[in-house]
Amino acid sequence: MGNLIKAVALNALAGQTLKSFTAKVTAQALTEVRDLIESGSITPVIDRTYPLTDAAAAVQLVEEGSPAGKVVVVVEPPPPRLPRR
Repeated sequence: MGNLIKAVALNALAGQTLKSFTAKVTAQALTEVRDLIESGSITPVIDRTYPLTDAAAAVQLVEEGSPAGKVVVVVEPPPPRLPRR
């Protein structure tokens, strides 16, 4: 809610119109976003990335303040198992 209040206050100063919407996630929408990113039309802003083992720190960062971008938790597959000899 705090960011919404800031946006409304800045709206008057910046002369921009604030609009709110809820996006519906569909395969088509995700494909369009991917295409925009790949073409360089938009650039996602990532504040920090964390491995899954540090997910608690990622959540804490989001809870404590306003990160400058998205906070990403990376889930990597386990290393391949070597066959027993």
